[in-house]
Formats: sequence, structure tokens, C-alpha cells
Amino acid sequence: MLVPALALLAFALTAGAYFDVHGRTDHVRDRLAPAVTDLATARVLLHGAQEEAVRRFGPFDKEQVPERKGQVAIGDRYETLLSSGRQALDSVGRSAALDARQAQQLGIIQGLVQSYSDAISMADQNRENSGMRKAGVNYGADILCDESTKALKCEDLKDPEAEPIALLGRIAALEAELRQETRAQSAALTPLLLALVTLPAAALLAVVLLGTLRFCRRRLRLISAPLWALLALAASVYGLLAAGALEEHAAQRAVRDQVHELSAPESTQEQLARKGGEITDRLDEAGPVGWAQTARIALGVGTAGAVSAGLALYSYGLGYPSAGRRAVA
Repeated sequence: MLVPALALLAFALTAGAYFDVHGRTDHVRDRLAPAVTDLATARVLLHGAQEEAVRRFGPFDKEQVPERKGQVAIGDRYETLLSSGRQALDSVGRSAALDARQAQQLGIIQGLVQSYSDAISMADQNRENSGMRKAGVNYGADILCDESTKALKCEDLKDPEAEPIALLGRIAALEAELRQETRAQSAALTPLLLALVTLPAAALLAVVLLGTLRFCRRRLRLISAPLWALLALAASVYGLLAAGALEEHAAQRAVRDQVHELSAPESTQEQLARKGGEITDRLDEAGPVGWAQTARIALGVGTAGAVSAGLALYSYGLGYPSAGRRAVA
């Protein structure tokens, strides 16, 4: 019964490697990539909202642009940018990509968005008062930016090792964490270790199965259809799962650079949406939804073939007694 046992072992190891890679593909495509895209989108939108608020109520740097006088409403563009940024953050929360700590961090970010909105609303409600306008927009910049220019535009932290406190810095930090998790999916050692164990098992199965077929033909004078079927099934299943795992792993490696491109500060909302769609399309091509179901069906057929081969070998033993048994008789 060595042949069916080896076949089942090879199928189990190959399936483990394939479904580990496929699960990582699903995790990147359905959770991590959308979450990173939404975080980058929220960051860009909130940065745009601040620029619009400054454009309406400032900047208060007289060397660059004279201070505005009189009543200046915040306008619909700011409201649209802020609302879209909130929706992007809500989508991150629904993506199931965050662990408990990251979800807590997202809650803090959403709370800061509300505080920022309140600060700009205060400036808008008191827009005829120059001092209140300045206070509101400056407070909003303090909430939004860890570092800002005189024109209240956000800048990167001067100390890269410093932990961000403001809104955009927290978003960028969470975004970087998820990008790192995306890169880690293609660097996992589990499928490689399973593949290293699978190759010897598959080679041993091939040697034993071919030896058994040769024995059946020469000593038992029969051509075993179940064993030949198992040989074909084993080659098909192993080739199918190995090819699928290799293609999906290559796709995971390919999208790492695309995910990194989402962090570009000059990106627009449209560019981020396009890049996010390209990532999803690339992973869809490598690991289509129906492929995993096809792999399960192939494994089921292969398992049935291994069981049939085992039953056939058992029946051969009953029909063709060993030389020792014939000598005793």
C-alpha cells in the first residue's frame, strides 16, 4: 500500500504549498491592497482639503499672498474632499486588513479627522473675523501636520525616526505597515519549505509507481489501468498546483513595487484608483477565483485515483499469491 500512501502524501504537501500561496494572494488582493489604496487616497484627499482651506482663508504669510478681507465661505470643494477622505478611511475599517492594534490606530485617525473638521468649521463660521479664521486654520494645520510651512502646508518629519502624532503622519505610518505586510506575503518561507519537501515525495512516488507498473507487466502479466490512471492524475495534479503556485507567487512579487508606488506624495486620487485597479487585475490574472475550486476538484479526483489504485493493488495480491505461499501449497 506504499503507492497510494505516497500519492496522498504528495497531494497533501502540494496542496498545502498551493493553498498557502493562494491564500496570500487573496489576502493581498481582497484586503491589503484595497486598504493601502484607501489610506493613500485618504491622505491625498485630506492634504487637498487643507490646501483648499488655506486657499479660502489664507495663507497668512504676507510675504507670499496678502491676507484676504471680508467674508470667504469654505466652499463645496473642501466639503467634497473631506467627505471623500472620511469614506476612504471607513473603507479601510471594513477591509478586514487591520489587526486589533491597527484598528485602534484607525479609530484615532478618524477621531482626528473629526477634530480637524471642527477646527475648519470654526474658521468658516467666523470667517468675517480675521483672528478666528487664522486660529481655526492654524489649529487645523496642527492637527493635520507634524511639520508645516508658513503657508500651512504639511511637510515630512525632520526626524525620520520620530513617531508621528498628527493626522497625516499617522495615516502614512499605518499605510507603511500595510505595505510592509504586503511585501512580506511574497517573502514567506512556508510555501518554499513545503515545496522542498514535496519534490522528494513526488520523485519517490514516481519511482515507486513506475516500478510497480513494471512489476505488474512483467511478473503478473497485466496492464493496471488504475495505476496508469494514478500516474496521469499525479502528474496532472502536481503540475496544475505547482504552476498555479509559481504564477501567483510571481504576481505577488510583481505587485510589491506597485504597492510602493501608492506612497508617492504627488499622486492624485485618480492615479491611486488606477494603480489600485492594476494591482487587483494583476492578482486576478494570476489567481482567478475559479482556479482554487478547480484545484480542489483536481485534488479530489487525484485522491479518488489513489484510493482506486490501492484497492487494485489489494485485489492483485488476492488473485496472485506470492511465491512463498505457492511453495507451501
